[in-house]
Amino acid sequence: MIDDYSEGYIKEILKEVKTIAVVGASANQVRDSYRVMKFLQDFGFRIFPVNPYIHNTKILGQECYRDLSTIKERIDMVDVFRAKEHIPSIANEAIKIRAKIFWTQEG
Repeated sequence: MIDDYSEGYIKEILKEVKTIAVVGASANQVRDSYRVMKFLQDFGFRIFPVNPYIHNTKILGQECYRDLSTIKERIDMVDVFRAKEHIPSIANEAIKIRAKIFWTQEG
């Protein structure tokens, strides 16, 4: 595990990314997942919120999906805001949809 990515490394990764699924998305504006989605959307990325408990609603104007497999478009990056015990199953889903990048949050 790398604890600190250089800004250049992150920029290089993001050059190839157009679509990002945010797993653990929240409509609550104080939650990290919401703030990150808003930031990414403001920078021109297409965001696909994913949350099995609030699917069929909209977050930041985007339909919220039940899981990664229900998204019909190609997803470049999966950004995860879930507890560590959920990471293996989400990683398996990301592999199945052939996401290029799997990103988890520290802590």
